[in-house]
Formats: sequence, C-alpha cells, structure tokens
Amino acid sequence: MIGSAAIEYSLDGQLIKKFTSGGYTGNLGDVQRLPGGNTLITYGNGHNIQEVDSSDNVVLEITGGNSSFGYAEWRESLYGLPMDIAE
Repeated sequence: MIGSAAIEYSLDGQLIKKFTSGGYTGNLGDVQRLPGGNTLITYGNGHNIQEVDSSDNVVLEITGGNSSFGYAEWRESLYGLPMDIAE
C-alpha cells in the first residue's frame, strides 16, 4: 500500500512542504496548520490522527481502532461558534 502525503503549495503553485508518514487514506483525510506551527493530519480510512512538528517529527498520534476520523478543525475553545461563522 502506498502512503498518503500532506503537501503544501503556495498560491503560485510552488511546493512549500511535503510530509509522508506512511499513513494512508483513500478519502476523508484532512490537513491543518495549527497556531503553534505544527500540522494536524487525519487519515480517515487509516483510522488515525497525527500531529507533526516543523521538522517532520510525529509528536502525537491517536489511533481510533475501527473508527474513522474524517475531518478535523482546530478551535480555540470548545464553546461558541467556529471562527469563520463568528466573524
């Protein structure tokens, strides 16, 4: 099985960063830069979430067994509306 990659491009199409962890998902994955500079990656079909630092080290990994995670959203608080709706 080929691993999935989190790839970041600039608006003009230049490669900024690529991270390949060996995790895999065919769909339902998500990538989001966190406020501290780390990156959150969800592998929906792979049943895990990883937090990766700027040096590509996995600093946190959560495995969901038979559960799929799909998408994730960083929120400053669990309470109230998400920032994009609250604005």
